[in-house]
Amino acid sequence: MNLLITVNRSIKQNRTQLLNIASGSILLLASILRLWNLGSESAWIDEAYSIELAKHSVVDILNGTAADQHPPLYYLLLRLWFFFGSGVTYARLLSVIIGVINVGQVLHCGKKSAGIVIGLLGGLLVAVSPMHVWYSQEIRMYILLVSLTTASTTALWWVLRGNQTSRWILYCLFSTLALYTHYFAAFVLLAQGIWVLIWIWKQRTLHFLWYWLGSIAVTGILFLPWLPVAINQTRLHTMTWVESPTLNMIRDTLLRLIFGIAVLPWPDLLLWIVTGALLTLFIWSFIHLLSNSSENNRSYFYTANWGIVPFVSISIIALIYPVYQFKQYLIVLPPILLLAAWISYSLPRKAGITALIVLLISATVSLT
Repeated sequence: MNLLITVNRSIKQNRTQLLNIASGSILLLASILRLWNLGSESAWIDEAYSIELAKHSVVDILNGTAADQHPPLYYLLLRLWFFFGSGVTYARLLSVIIGVINVGQVLHCGKKSAGIVIGLLGGLLVAVSPMHVWYSQEIRMYILLVSLTTASTTALWWVLRGNQTSRWILYCLFSTLALYTHYFAAFVLLAQGIWVLIWIWKQRTLHFLWYWLGSIAVTGILFLPWLPVAINQTRLHTMTWVESPTLNMIRDTLLRLIFGIAVLPWPDLLLWIVTGALLTLFIWSFIHLLSNSSENNRSYFYTANWGIVPFVSISIIALIYPVYQFKQYLIVLPPILLLAAWISYSLPRKAGITALIVLLISATVSLT
């Protein structure tokens, strides 16, 4: 019996070591890709604006962002970052660190909610994602928004698994910080609200609704000081140069998130075939898992809700209000790539491996 216990412990320890090595390798790869050629290009106009604004006092930063289109958190964080260094490359390093942290978030979230393999695959896809790499090298707030919305969504998932006060506090904190980073965090909060209502209906736990409404109220109170400014920005600052999206543009946005820009030169018909294949795979996986109420499958639907609701909501709003820009969709990149990993893993082995190879080759071509 003692020998058996020793062997089991050894296997468990080796398995943990291999898992740590795999996770560390993915984080190392993510770091290398984001550090590569970090200072090779000069700051473009929006990056230069971020740098100049962050050099001012806190009051000037608040006034400057109030006169612009975004909340102030990223600029305040960048100002703090400048206490320890300066320059374009150094400023971009902040985004690099946040981007690598987000890869770690996806690894952790995927492993805990869906299993080790899906967590590793999802983390790998985010690590090599051209869109994620590019915005992890930019002196703007978008990768910070992705990290904070990922943290908020993950915190809500843990709340659903155990209604603890500490988890609610983390959820309120990350949600509030996300709103102070970019207003599009509201689309992720919308997705979370939809899931909470579904959860309450399925679990018949009405008391959970009051906890969630209380957390939203706290988040709203914490955001209240900036709310008049946000309303004024929405009213006065419209991006008149931004066109309303066509169906092809929305399709290309989805393909860019999954494959990068490598597939966009393909013929239009082929792009629609690829899009149709992706939607077919998603519907198949959804129907396949719908009859199974296991914890892993619930996390799949949770991830799907996290990705689909913001994507569809932003696309609909863009038809009415000029907000359509690819970077606005970056908040759905982690859930979409987690779903891609999940679907690939669910396919027959050869088909799943082929799908992953295609994703990795496309990402590599897009990065070069």
